[in-house]
Amino acid sequence: MDQAGAPPWLMDKKYRAYRPGLQQALTGLIDNAQGKWPRSLPAEQNSLFIRRVVSQMVDGYGPDSLKRYELVSNENASPEIRCLGLHQLYETIDTLPLELRAQVVRGYFGQD
Repeated sequence: MDQAGAPPWLMDKKYRAYRPGLQQALTGLIDNAQGKWPRSLPAEQNSLFIRRVVSQMVDGYGPDSLKRYELVSNENASPEIRCLGLHQLYETIDTLPLELRAQVVRGYFGQD
């Protein structure tokens, strides 16, 4: 439940089709990380790496993909735009090797 006591928008029926892919991606990362120490990049290298991921997202989905991604945490933005922003980020991350995907997810969720 979110802060207002409502189910998260990703749990809405119209987003059901996306959940198995998200679960599979996260399960793969978790399974791969079992028993391993997280690999952390120095701050400067991490910044370059994130810029590379952003560049790949823009190459694949155009410059508006950054605007959509910026709206992901904006509760006033439409759920469709927020979902599309996440989808495009996840699709971009999915093109990376597993070790690099894990680095992005750690950075994204603040575990870096």
